[in-house]
Amino acid sequence: MNKTRKLKLFLSSLLLLGFIFTSCTNNTEPANEIQKLVYKPTQQEAKDQSEAMIKETLKQITEAMAGYSKIPDSLLGKANDSRDYYYFAGWHTWRGEIDKSPFGMTDAYTAEYLAKIQFQDGSKNVQKDPDGAEYMRMYLNAHIAFGFVNGEPYGDEVWYDYDGNVTPLTGNPSIINGEGTYERRWVGVMNGQDTELHYKWDLVLNDIEFRYDYIANDFALTGNIMIYVNNYNSNDDALYTMMFRFNNSRFGLVEVYRNGQLIQTYGIEIPNFYEMYNLPSLENWEFGASFEFPTPIPF
Repeated sequence: MNKTRKLKLFLSSLLLLGFIFTSCTNNTEPANEIQKLVYKPTQQEAKDQSEAMIKETLKQITEAMAGYSKIPDSLLGKANDSRDYYYFAGWHTWRGEIDKSPFGMTDAYTAEYLAKIQFQDGSKNVQKDPDGAEYMRMYLNAHIAFGFVNGEPYGDEVWYDYDGNVTPLTGNPSIINGEGTYERRWVGVMNGQDTELHYKWDLVLNDIEFRYDYIANDFALTGNIMIYVNNYNSNDDALYTMMFRFNNSRFGLVEVYRNGQLIQTYGIEIPNFYEMYNLPSLENWEFGASFEFPTPIPF
């Protein structure tokens, strides 16, 4: 089945999803004006998406901390498959296509990432090589869309952004600070009216201690990582606030708050990415190339 036919089938499914999402009429003609709605996830959906986002973010951070020493070997800028590397304006930069679609279909209208790493000395002056660097800045942006083709206004797209830093690079622990956002926009027909549905997750890492155990080839975290669900006005107005507490371990305690009230606590285990991906033996490492979007909530 070619890509164009897949897109047509997907756009048809968007219409069906719109009808399933609420009580609907048989009128599929879009209205003149579009209504914009914020999707309110269930408690389980908030939990699942938050866990997926924190695990993927920590995977990328861990890969960067294990792989940054490989960067000098990549300065020739060799392309690998559809990915490209270059050094520009003080940033080691990778750009390429995302291999895995979160929509459950292999093709997408756009599926791409942009990832950057910068090294700084103790005075935060930019330096090209990691040797002797005190700070490593990290930036990762990913976007994937399905639909919005052949003049059709309907489709589905998600974004991920992360911006953070690690210091010191040779310390144990290293301190991680950063912010990330995961956002979705769905456009379809609901109750005969053109509709946009949005939701977003915001992640904050503030002075998180990261320790690597060379003997066990494992890592541990200390500190609290926050995730805010649909905080379109401020963190205090988030529908859900998820607090992930770690105490020198990959095992953490999660506190779930809704409208400021504690409603659930449970445990979580972050995977040992060093063991899963054999990180100390990375070769031809490319920041961002292994990124995978959390699967969007099914509307």
